[in-house]
Amino acid sequence: MYWRTFTGRGWRALLAGMAKTKLPVQPPYGDPAWFTEDLRVLFLHEIQNNGGNVKEALNTVQVSPLVALRAYKADPKFKAEWDESLEAATMVLESHAVKRATTGATRQVLDNQGNLVDIEDRPSDKLLETMLKARKPDLYSDKVRVTGADGGPVQVRDALIEKILDMAASRGKKTDGES
Repeated sequence: MYWRTFTGRGWRALLAGMAKTKLPVQPPYGDPAWFTEDLRVLFLHEIQNNGGNVKEALNTVQVSPLVALRAYKADPKFKAEWDESLEAATMVLESHAVKRATTGATRQVLDNQGNLVDIEDRPSDKLLETMLKARKPDLYSDKVRVTGADGGPVQVRDALIEKILDMAASRGKKTDGES
C-alpha cells in the first residue's frame, strides 16, 4: 500500500528529484511503457493526497490521461494499486466530511462595517443529513418505499380497470357464441 510507503521524507525526496529532472516528451499515441514505476508511485501518492482527483495527479506527474488509461488496462497490478489509492482517498474524504458535519468549519462573524466580531465553528446540518441518508436510507430517506404482501410488488386493481376487463371478457363471450 503506497500511502504507507511515503511516510516521512521519502516522498518529498522523490518529488524534489522529479522536479529537477526534465521529463521526456511522451509519444503521441500514449505508450504505457513510458509511465515508469517511479511515475506510477508518485501518481498513486498524488491521488491519495488530493482527494482522488486523477486529472490533478496526472498533471503533477506530467502524464497524459491516455498513457495512464492504457497502463491501467495493461497492468493488473497497477490497476489494483490505482483502485486502492482511490479507495484510500475516499476514506480521507469521508473522515473530513464526518468532521465537518459534526464539529463544523471555522467561520468568521463580521459586523455591518466588516469588522471581525467572532470566530465560530458551525457544523453542517445538510452534510450530516446527507450522510445519515446514505448510511441508513430505511430510517432517514425522504423516499417512501411501498411494497405489497411479504415485501413483493403492490397489486393494484382499479375499479375502472376491472370494468374494462369485464367488458372485454363479455365481448369475447358474445363473439364466441355468435360464430
